[in-house]
Amino acid sequence: MESKPNIQLEDAQRAIGAGVRKSQEIEIPMSLAVVDAAGNLVALARMDGASLLSLDVAIRKAYTSAIAGYPTGAFFDSVKEDPPLLAGLAHRPDLALFGGGIPLTGAGGVIAAVGVSGGHYTDDHGVAEAMVEAMQP
Repeated sequence: MESKPNIQLEDAQRAIGAGVRKSQEIEIPMSLAVVDAAGNLVALARMDGASLLSLDVAIRKAYTSAIAGYPTGAFFDSVKEDPPLLAGLAHRPDLALFGGGIPLTGAGGVIAAVGVSGGHYTDDHGVAEAMVEAMQP
């Protein structure tokens, strides 16, 4: 059986730290999640002042990005013109189809994914980019 690279806790914690710093820079308290390649939670943080709802949304964005293999904003773009598919996906409460989730990929495919929630999805995406950058070798 071939093993696939996966995120380590130290890398996930480094990503959370980068996300917190970026969130502080733009002055928006957020929730930040890192999942492994299968979408299992590795690290989670809710900054002081971030809404309780943002915790669940950050996890969903990270999960969606991990299983889809691309950013959550791109996921929406790929299905928005297909009403039956969009409606079907909307019935999956574990998915988030708007910006703020980004996968980290390597030679073997998805290694991890991050999810951010608390601001406008464009702000969330920017913080998620900082998190992924922090996990790059």
